[in-house]
Amino acid sequence: MSQFHTLDDYVEWLNTAIRRPLSDYDVIIGHSMGGLVALKAAMHSKISHIILIETFLEPPTPFFQNLLYTSNNQGLSFKIEDMLKGEKKYYSQKLGNEINTISMSHVLNDVDSRIHLIYGDRGVNDLEEVILNLGLPAFDSKMDISTVRNSCHFPMLENPTELDYLIQNIVTKWFE
Repeated sequence: MSQFHTLDDYVEWLNTAIRRPLSDYDVIIGHSMGGLVALKAAMHSKISHIILIETFLEPPTPFFQNLLYTSNNQGLSFKIEDMLKGEKKYYSQKLGNEINTISMSHVLNDVDSRIHLIYGDRGVNDLEEVILNLGLPAFDSKMDISTVRNSCHFPMLENPTELDYLIQNIVTKWFE
């Protein structure tokens, strides 16, 4: 049986696993559910900079219901499915339901962090379309959004060079 039934369970685990305050880190990067955990942690801990990759603050629209970009689907599909099956043992169905229905866009106003959201562009190469499909309320100057071309939920596997370049540019800009 899993020990993780809520996102707060992961935050509690994170706080004990790293053995130092999250505020000691210059940047926290979270992918998918890991980004939700980072945001939850930022509600209770001063985290100055957060990069969220494919983290949905509102339930994902059909635009985002794909894990891999079609042209990249060949060898990655089986590896990702195996990885996801292996991870299921770490969280309960209750947590799975929470993630699929969670609404956390309001948290953006509750954290004092600079936030950058990164999403795969699903092949449309149109940042405005991606933003529109996120269903987020108007966002303020502490948050930016970028896309990684020709990728979906796993840009680190589908277009790692572009994602790496993007993260380096974000961090460099923040700390100039």
